[in-house]
Amino acid sequence: MTFGKFLICLGLSSITAAAACAGDYRPVVGDDGPPLDNLSFLPDYSDEFEGDRLDDGKWSTESPPYAAQSWSVDNVAVGNGVLRLTVRNRPKRLHGMFYPYTAGRVSTKAPSVLYGYFESRFKAAPLFPGVCPAFWAYRRDDFARQWTEIDFVELTQASFGSIGSPRRIDCTLHAFRLPNRPEINMQHQVEDRQSYLADFDPRDDFHVYGCWWTEQAISWYLDGKRICHRERNLYWHQPLDVLCAIEVRPPLEKEPTPQGFPTTAEYDYVRVWKVGERPASGP
Repeated sequence: MTFGKFLICLGLSSITAAAACAGDYRPVVGDDGPPLDNLSFLPDYSDEFEGDRLDDGKWSTESPPYAAQSWSVDNVAVGNGVLRLTVRNRPKRLHGMFYPYTAGRVSTKAPSVLYGYFESRFKAAPLFPGVCPAFWAYRRDDFARQWTEIDFVELTQASFGSIGSPRRIDCTLHAFRLPNRPEINMQHQVEDRQSYLADFDPRDDFHVYGCWWTEQAISWYLDGKRICHRERNLYWHQPLDVLCAIEVRPPLEKEPTPQGFPTTAEYDYVRVWKVGERPASGP
């Protein structure tokens, strides 16, 4: 256990701290979180990022280029108890397309997971605005005509909506395509974006971000406090893959610059549990 993780244990409630420090991990949540007596920890989707290299039996670093970035394993590193995901202003031309940046992401190799409690403790990259470190889940299944996404948290993407603030935390649902629902497609997708203004800058320190996803409802948590809630889960019933990633956002998507790069987000851990009950009613 790293010194940083030891300090986390000291800061938790006595029950949660005892469990986490013993390796029997429990979510960092209050009374409105998942039932602690009805949890099943999923090690294949979880990682404390100990050691000096990524567990490539658990995580994939490969993905097609997207928007302004291609992906490179050179932007993924593990050391001193954290996963580091970096964005660099390193232009590449792939398949006739120009990508001004390379970035880092990891996605689970285990079979896609349906419902559960998802938690990560991480610190945003210093650069603002222009990059977005995130913890999320998605899957695109063209055969089944199903493509959905749950953003457990997206940080520092100030360009969406108003000018925003580095303290804005986004919790978003996407349904790009659903079976037997032709009216939902890339041109008419479902997007449910909720935002919360934190009383801290997520670039300054590590914080715990969580999401409780059930068949009935979806709730989002920050340092154990519920901050967003969707009372009815209408579309998010597809098994998904879990990811950590850092991506380029406006204004730098269309205005490439070397200034401020490279920039790195640090992830202390990813933990996933199966849970058996629905979130309580929303605030």
